[in-house]
Amino acid sequence: MELSSLVSKERLSRLTVLKTTDSTNTQLKKIKNAPHGTVIIAEEQTAGRGRYERKFHSPKGGLYLSYLYCGKSDDTVYLTALCGVAVKRAIEKVCGVSLCIKWVNDLLLNGKKLCGILAESVYTGSEKRTVIGIGINCGGEDSHLPDEIKDIATSVYEETGKTPCKNVLCAEIIKALDSIDTSDRDEIFEEYRKNCITLGKKARAVSPSGEYYGEVTGINPDFSLEFLEENGKKRRIYSGEVSVKLQ
Repeated sequence: MELSSLVSKERLSRLTVLKTTDSTNTQLKKIKNAPHGTVIIAEEQTAGRGRYERKFHSPKGGLYLSYLYCGKSDDTVYLTALCGVAVKRAIEKVCGVSLCIKWVNDLLLNGKKLCGILAESVYTGSEKRTVIGIGINCGGEDSHLPDEIKDIATSVYEETGKTPCKNVLCAEIIKALDSIDTSDRDEIFEEYRKNCITLGKKARAVSPSGEYYGEVTGINPDFSLEFLEENGKKRRIYSGEVSVKLQ
């Protein structure tokens, strides 16, 4: 099914589809004065990246999409979490799967990473904009994850034996992201909290203030974590990385 038949003509005017690019986030950040909701989609990335400039494996067979957000939310962690729920809903609807969330930006299928979300701030004068990068492992018969990540990552095809229609999935994701500012924030928070596998787990947390070991005891409405250190000290984590054992 063609993407042009799934979105309006006006919405299509803010979409760019590429066969291959270095990074959809990099390309979108280069466009000056782009309007809210501008989207770049690629079938393959040669220099896809995740948080902390880590390489994000982006072969043909995946869906790689970057979305320019110029709306109400200006906190990057908060916006990443909102997008996580929006993308989760879209993938579940199109692919018929059930996903979990790993704080703050990963969507997991059967305990393995299926989708990563990277939000990056861009400033035009004093105006803050956010480029939201989404990478989904759709997979296919000829698309396989490299050995070094196959124990922690998966694809829709590997888990279900079916490859989703990427245009349908793309259109559903765009629709979900377009509706973020009109969504019920309390409902989104409850869905995030209910499906976050980080909650209640023993964890290692690395934040700008240091490295800590303990347990994630709660998630706040701003999507920060309540963390109880092994020494009994309570801490709130707004940004960084939390590693948990899923087994």
